[in-house]
Amino acid sequence: MKLINAIRETPVGEGELAICWLGQAGFCLKDAAGRMLMVDPYLTNCGQRMRGFKRLSACLIDPAEVVPQYYIATHIHFDHFDYDAIPVVAHNSPQTLFFGPGSCIKEFEKAGVQEERCCRLDRGSIFNDRAVTIQAIWADRRRSDGCGWKLHSGQRIKRKLDQCRNRS
Repeated sequence: MKLINAIRETPVGEGELAICWLGQAGFCLKDAAGRMLMVDPYLTNCGQRMRGFKRLSACLIDPAEVVPQYYIATHIHFDHFDYDAIPVVAHNSPQTLFFGPGSCIKEFEKAGVQEERCCRLDRGSIFNDRAVTIQAIWADRRRSDGCGWKLHSGQRIKRKLDQCRNRS
């Protein structure tokens, strides 16, 4: 069975949250209502095409099959901001909202994501609708505006960027 089908078919009870690793630093979260939120999905080989870097794990999902309600990019490194997948997801999933710090918003728009679907979240900013609250939090990205995220969708989840120091 394809991973995307397994995610879609996984039952999630009230007050529960399914979390699926997508390879590299990417995750898909699914709530009881079937809403999907993707964080840093690296679904293509854009890193090899752009910079000659080979993936650390296989491509697990075809971007043409991805229809999340929310798509978060933590920063613009190609293994977190998939330059080849984003235009495909934007085209095939017109309801998806795209989130990221300022540098990501510029790149989303260059990739063809309409401005009204781009939600800029710099450190300290909060997005809230009836389904989810997304808060951009500090993460050590050195000379980048990259963020970690605090998510709330019935269950609270805190996700810091990979390989970052906790500032507490």
